[in-house]
Amino acid sequence: MALSPVRHHLPICSPVPKWGLGVKVAGITQDFTDGTTTNTGRGLDVAISQNGFFRLVDSNGSVFYSRNGQFKLDENRNLVNMQGMQLTAIRPPVRRRPFSRGANPAPITIPNTLMAAKSTTTASMQINLNSTDPVPSKTPFSVSDADSYNKKGTVTVYDSQGNAHDMNVYFVKTKDNEWAVYTHDSSDPAATAPAAPSTTLVFNANGTLQSGGTVNITTGTINGATAATFSLSFLNSMQQNTGANNIVATNQNGYKPGDLVSYQINNDGTRSWQLLQRAGAGAGADCAG
Repeated sequence: MALSPVRHHLPICSPVPKWGLGVKVAGITQDFTDGTTTNTGRGLDVAISQNGFFRLVDSNGSVFYSRNGQFKLDENRNLVNMQGMQLTAIRPPVRRRPFSRGANPAPITIPNTLMAAKSTTTASMQINLNSTDPVPSKTPFSVSDADSYNKKGTVTVYDSQGNAHDMNVYFVKTKDNEWAVYTHDSSDPAATAPAAPSTTLVFNANGTLQSGGTVNITTGTINGATAATFSLSFLNSMQQNTGANNIVATNQNGYKPGDLVSYQINNDGTRSWQLLQRAGAGAGADCAG
């Protein structure tokens, strides 16, 4: 805010003007440079870096913009500022697409309900197989005989009720550049040992996976739940002279049920427990205007 002095004239008998008898507003300039931030220890205290505003709505639906990032949960679990206005956000798009700037913001509510289990539909295991490994001396393959396979790995997946299934994956070298893969649900007492491989990984002379990299697997049925049927991918696996067989990473997209334990606003404006919404920062063409 720029202030200019007001010149005040005394009666005509005193022709000399006097200064400092008051001020008036000459203009307003907004400054969006970053100030000093302090960690308050509260996950709902947020600061905006550079341009932008928090978009808020009151009980009448009127929209307000603010730089004050102090928020709390009200009795209805709405995320509000200290005046009770609700913070709005852009809901995340499906299939992990980018957030749309044209999307309609909506008030943020943090539910306190049970998160239902999600059955696994995709899983992956990346492995580096040792090309110098010999073909196992014991045949046929048996889950109970470590001499009948070269490497064993496990990926934990979930069924419709959130029951965990430890899916054991066995790699058996059959000849140069080819590995039979057997799978067995060790969490199902009624599961039978596999008599045939689920897939065969075929590598080229450079050790790059050529075929057999994806297979569909169905778990056993336990506790009355629906079995999980998922695709297991071995993409990006390699066969090299590594000196040892090494499982690099496993991943899957299922989970068991759970209660809300904590929540926070992330550095990019997204909110977790799950990625539910993205805090909307409104900005005009000229933030200093």
